[in-house]
Amino acid sequence: MDLPAGIQQRLRQRGLRLSPGMRAAIDVLRAHPSRVWRHSTLLAALSAQGVGLDRVTLYRLLQRLEQAGLVRDVTPAVEGKRRSGAFVWVGAVEPSLTISRSCPHCGRSDPTPLPSPALERALQQLAQTLAAMDAATTRAHLTLHTPCARCQRD
Repeated sequence: MDLPAGIQQRLRQRGLRLSPGMRAAIDVLRAHPSRVWRHSTLLAALSAQGVGLDRVTLYRLLQRLEQAGLVRDVTPAVEGKRRSGAFVWVGAVEPSLTISRSCPHCGRSDPTPLPSPALERALQQLAQTLAAMDAATTRAHLTLHTPCARCQRD
């Protein structure tokens, strides 16, 4: 997958080097632009491709990509503390809308696949409406605050 000049420019502006690990992570994130990636899931996806990054290196890489404005940490704060661990790709030029689920009880955040074509159409319409309201809007993130399966059982 070719890396667009805009992404390369953002990396250079931040003084970041496009290492093989960074390139692999960007490729995985770009291939699924609406997915919310947990740190561990992204690490597993990279490992499956033969990319040998450890947890700390991937965490630092994601921090650098966030500073460059290419990913966003969407992990909710729990009891005033913010844990890092759920990221979404935001480096796309076209308007995009991502969705995640956050438990109001324990703060667990999970990626939410779009469960129905009707919801997908509604979210696309919302993204188009937001883009029409403000030409500078290129992305939006919707968080559904619903109890997770573990908290529903308790």
